[in-house]
Formats: sequence, structure tokens, C-alpha cells
Amino acid sequence: MAADKLKHLDFLDVSDNRLQLPSDFEQWKESFRRLRALGLNQMCYDWDQVTLLLPLFPCLEELYLRSNNITTLRGHGTTLDRITVISLEANPLRGWDEVNHLGTLPKLQQLILPGTGISTISLPADATDGTTLFPSLSSLSLSHNVIADWKAVSELDKLRSLQELQLHSNPVCDSGEVNATTARQLVISRIHRLVILNRTKITDAERLGAEIDYLKRYGREWLQVGGSRDPTKDHPSEKFLQQHPRFQNVLAKYGAPEESELEEPDTSIKKTLVTVTLESPNMPNKPPVQKKLPGAMTVNKLRSLVTRLFKGSNAASLTLHNVSGQTKETRLSVYEIELDDDMKEISFYSIEDGSVILVRW
Repeated sequence: MAADKLKHLDFLDVSDNRLQLPSDFEQWKESFRRLRALGLNQMCYDWDQVTLLLPLFPCLEELYLRSNNITTLRGHGTTLDRITVISLEANPLRGWDEVNHLGTLPKLQQLILPGTGISTISLPADATDGTTLFPSLSSLSLSHNVIADWKAVSELDKLRSLQELQLHSNPVCDSGEVNATTARQLVISRIHRLVILNRTKITDAERLGAEIDYLKRYGREWLQVGGSRDPTKDHPSEKFLQQHPRFQNVLAKYGAPEESELEEPDTSIKKTLVTVTLESPNMPNKPPVQKKLPGAMTVNKLRSLVTRLFKGSNAASLTLHNVSGQTKETRLSVYEIELDDDMKEISFYSIEDGSVILVRW
């Protein structure tokens, strides 16, 4: 048979076929000993049928099972211990509890779960609030599911190796309750090891802005449920800590926002204008310029305005930096956040009343 002549085969894709399982596995035993990657997409297999096949592939590292009839993931034994990649996209999984059955796989690095109907996420915590499950998992795709609870997103912070996440096309991000920019900031704030979100790298400046805005967004609620700027009196409720398990860590990193930063937002046109100070180290003799700007102004439009205000600036190399934080009056340190995306609104970079924008070239 053909497989007997392909003993050095390392990748096999038989997707979109309706192959019957062999009646005699013994005759195939030596055929796929070197196979590294296997595609079984759209073959109407359930998990029991998949696990029957696995002993034929002792060196298997990548397994692609998109659009099958898999509802449960129990009972794989040690047959998947070498696996680094599993795709279960578009399978009708019963829930996240089934996914946890893969959590003991020691080498699993990438788990692909779009369109599997997942609505909640729960990971058992160890003594350090992480989890022993999925020790090597660095990349997780959960797009096109029905996750609607931010608490579920926070559960992913327990994954000690997670660096890349796809979460778009879930109600928690796309319901309209928050805009896409805010949703991205909230995900970044809740999962502190993330490096890439929805295929876009998270810069240090973006994480800084996201985490500071996270404190401001939920700071008033934190105060109302027992939080305090006095560490000896800081005892937020258990319910708040369950909803925001990272809040205290972010608080320790930056300090508590000032009371004025926790005001309820006023969406009137007048209140959406922010007064900023523009100054340039390249022009030390030019007095700082104050301007009222709409928070919805794009960085590109601000760049055009600055070019007119600071005549002689080099437009090609011009950079803008929001000076975030204050020096003596608060516990926040001073940070510079570069406005590095011309298409984003300036509010994305935490620009507010009193912000100082440095112009350099």
C-alpha cells in the first residue's frame, strides 16, 4: 500500500474526505512513525475516533481537526504528549471544561479554538493565583466565539506562558458597550503577559496607557467598595477583586489616580475638549502653546497643527509625546508616551486636560 512506501513522510493532509477508520491498526503501525503534522479537517470524526488513530503517529506534533463533530476532549491519555499545535476550529465543544482536558499536555504551545461556541472560561488557580494547566501554551485563538464577560478574559491571566491572543468577534469586545480601542485596552490591562493581541504587537507605550486608563476607569468603583489611597485602609470587596483580579497589581505599579481623574465623563461638546500644552525641546526659546483640542482628533491632524505652530520643524522626522503623570504632587512617575499611530484618536494616548505634549524632530 502507498503508506508503506512513505516511511519518511512528515506531513499528511487527508482533509475533506470521508475515510473509514482501518479495521486492522497493526498493519499500519510502521507506516507513519515519522509523521510530524496531520490534517483531518472536515471528516465528520468525533474525539473517540481521533484518539483511536493517535497511536499510529507516535511523533505527531501538529494536529488539525477543523470542522469535525468533536464535542468532548476527554480520554487522550499520553498519546498527545508530543503535541505542540492543536486546531479545533468550528467544532461544537460543550464548553471550556472540555478544553481544560488538554491542559496537562506538557508541550502544547498553540491552541486554535475559533467558532467552538465557548462562552465562559474557568481555570483552576494554584497558590500563586496562576494555574498549572497549559504550562507551555503561548498562543491562543478564541475569535468568533460568544464570550461576553470580562471576568472570563481575566481568567486567561492565569496562563503563565500566554503571549499571543486572538479575541476579536466576541460580544465582550464587539457588543457596542465599549468601542474597539477601549476593548483592546481592557484586554491588555487584564492579561499582563500579552505581547500580541489580535495579530498586533502591544508596545510598551500602549500597555502603559491601557493600564493607567484601567485605573481611572474603575478607580471610583474601587473607592466605593472599600479601596483607599491609604495602604493600611485599602480593603476592596471580594466581589470587586473577582471582577478585577489585576487591579491591585496595576495600582501598586502606578499608584492611585487623583480624585479629579475619576470624574464621571461628560459627553457634551464643551466637555470633550481638552486643554493641552504644546512645547518643543528643539525650540527652547519658544513659549509653550496652549490649545483646546477635541479628544476625537486624530494624531495625523494634530501633527498638521503642530507643523503650523512650530514653523521650522522637520515634518518628516517630527514625533509627538504625551508626558503622563506628575512629579511631586502624586505618586505617579513621569512617563512619555509616543503618539505613534496617525490614525488613532489622541484620547487613545490618555491625553486629557493639563496634558503636556512634547514636540521633537
